[in-house]
Order: sequence, then C-alpha cells, then structure tokens
Amino acid sequence: MARGRTTGPINNGERLCDILLEDTEFGTQIQKSMESPGFKGVPLSYQEARIYHWNQNADRMIGSDKIPEELKVQQVLGEEWIFPNDPRLSALT
Repeated sequence: MARGRTTGPINNGERLCDILLEDTEFGTQIQKSMESPGFKGVPLSYQEARIYHWNQNADRMIGSDKIPEELKVQQVLGEEWIFPNDPRLSALT
C-alpha cells in the first residue's frame, strides 16, 4: 500500500454534497409548515430521544436557575418514556 493511503473508497465530498442538497432542498417549505397552526411537533426517534434526554439531565445537573432562558432545554421526556422504548431491553432479558 502506498504511504499515506488508507484502504476503502476515497471520499472527496461529492456524496456528502448530494446529501446536504437533498436535506436542504425543501428547507423553506418545511419551515413554513412548522410555523403553521396545524403543526404540533415532530416525534423523536429513539436515538434523538436519548440525546434530548441527556441534554435535559445536563440542565438539571447544572441547575435550571443557572442557565439562560434561551439555552434551557424544555423538560418534556421522563424516565417512563425512555426506558420502555429502549431497544436494548430485549437483550437484558
């Protein structure tokens, strides 16, 4: 193998560019629909919920009174929501 080369395909960003374009192509329309009265929210995937749950707990550990309002994470997920939905539970039984 030549020095400085790794195995596998070379990624020069072309594929990432396609993905970013796809993700942003409908941004204006999506934002408009999210601002409509009919929009009630977006359900989180399990992984997104885990990240949000972590951020909620970080806010609790820091102390809500020490965090500026615009940076606070809304406390909406409880333990009863996270753990019953954890796909790893089946591996524990």
